[in-house]
Amino acid sequence: MASSELRRILRGHPRQSCGNPGEQLKVGRFLVVVWVVGLAAPAIGQTATDSDVIWLSGADWRLHGIDFPNPDQVCRDGWQAGEASRTAIRQLTEGARLECRNTAKDQYSRPVATCWVNGQDLGAALVRQGVVWASLRQTWRYMLDDWMAWFNGKGIYAHGCEKPWEWRANNKAGR
Repeated sequence: MASSELRRILRGHPRQSCGNPGEQLKVGRFLVVVWVVGLAAPAIGQTATDSDVIWLSGADWRLHGIDFPNPDQVCRDGWQAGEASRTAIRQLTEGARLECRNTAKDQYSRPVATCWVNGQDLGAALVRQGVVWASLRQTWRYMLDDWMAWFNGKGIYAHGCEKPWEWRANNKAGR
């Protein structure tokens, strides 16, 4: 793909196509692919930086549809939920090809995106491991994955973790 075509796509022309044979994918403001020197390449070195956020290509990206434990959140039995989620996202993304589709902007103007690691939905993988919650306020996309993690007693469900929005409210109130 020529760099001028890439610039048009990333500027948000809504009906541009990626031109894959047999599969025309509408891109523009909906698709953000990590590019290095004009070529598709793996995003290397991304890390979890805070609740729901990964650092990618010099920017913070919030993952759509999931809610991470807070970085210092500890569950009832002492399990370090925040650390477990950071470890899981690092393990899934380290050295992998990461593609993100921008879905919106959050209240801090960060891109909100659904991301794939080597073709696997990153949010779904994290929810299935039980290291994050599906955020049903945003989407029902990961509801079944969340239910399966609960049913199988994975991570946050095995350790009696407080939901992050409840944890934030309780800790903000000085508890």
